[in-house]
Amino acid sequence: MLLLAVCALALVSWRTAHRRNEGDLRVYYETVGRLSRGLDLYQRREGPDPQRPTGFIYPPLFAVFFWPLTALPFPLLRGLWCFATGLCALRAFVLAHDLLRRERPPPPRAGLALAAGALVALRFVWSDLGHGQANLVVIWLTLEGIVQAARGRELLGGALLATATLFKLTPAIVVAGYLVRGRRRVVLGALLGGLIGLLLPALVLGPLGNLDALWRFATVVTSWNDAQHGYVGNNASLTSALQRLLVGVADAGQRPAPLLLSLPPGPVRILCALLSLASLAGSLALARTVRGEAARSAVLLAAIPLVSPVAWKPHLVCLVLPALFAAEAVTRRGLRRAWPLALALGLLGLSGRLVLGRAASDAFLRWGGLTGALVLLAGALALAAREEEGTPAPPPPSSSADAPA
Repeated sequence: MLLLAVCALALVSWRTAHRRNEGDLRVYYETVGRLSRGLDLYQRREGPDPQRPTGFIYPPLFAVFFWPLTALPFPLLRGLWCFATGLCALRAFVLAHDLLRRERPPPPRAGLALAAGALVALRFVWSDLGHGQANLVVIWLTLEGIVQAARGRELLGGALLATATLFKLTPAIVVAGYLVRGRRRVVLGALLGGLIGLLLPALVLGPLGNLDALWRFATVVTSWNDAQHGYVGNNASLTSALQRLLVGVADAGQRPAPLLLSLPPGPVRILCALLSLASLAGSLALARTVRGEAARSAVLLAAIPLVSPVAWKPHLVCLVLPALFAAEAVTRRGLRRAWPLALALGLLGLSGRLVLGRAASDAFLRWGGLTGALVLLAGALALAAREEEGTPAPPPPSSSADAPA
């Protein structure tokens, strides 16, 4: 089965290399390639408008990682990137399955549960492969870090989580989960790995250039990305859906036009920020009390679209573990007890363009239907995870015992 998946991935990669739609990978290719010409990574300082963004929205570490690849012809890079990130996706599924099997035996109809959860997650994996983003690399590093920490390699697990966070900020919620549970060695590994990851770009940008890039990423790039995409119709994050419904919908950087209501944007943004913080606090509070590693991690990963201001469909590859966990919970607990999970999985899996068509699928996303499914999944997972507290779990390593709730 694995060999068949790799062969299929190779075919998809070959086709992707020859597609006309170049996706977001073209943006990475051109903006990171500016480093070879001595130009700025984040702003077009060489032009008449030196404050104009380049469109690159990742931390400097990802740019340093990606920079050598810009020497390749773009079609070759695109095919290789699709194949490499596809391998990351396969590894992520293996890691998620390993994490589930560490704590509990297979549920009834385990094969059906695995297939159902995988199909839901594959919808977003396919989207990321087509767009050429880095989300599959990030979810692989995140799950690799979680599994390594569960196996007792806590410093390594923390370092992998730090790398994922410095590629894209959202895995920080997983590191915070270890922090609130008192997993000191994992947090130490994350701190050491994060420090190395913060300093490494100085080899390319120089010490002062690296500090400048980090500062502008934190103060300029992230706020620009939020402002540009807060009202965009295909942003599935909770805050974006609320802003569209309460303020209006708009293309990137444009003035919003009313969709449902037309409230002033200022108070709505404050409300969205409070909801984002509440989602973060709630997921971390639950992660502190739930005993199972798979349940804790699934809850935290499912909360990402509720916390982050931007969640395109490719970003939802963070649901690899939550989707598998939810599908197993449905088969283990039965449809009568786990119908919210089944409904959430159904909405996530069946609301794509392949089933509904482009117009209906885009409308479902624009009006918050996909976001509602994400909220339902996160809430139902939280309830299911609380029930996992009574499930026997293998004792953690002595150096990493969870702090008492």
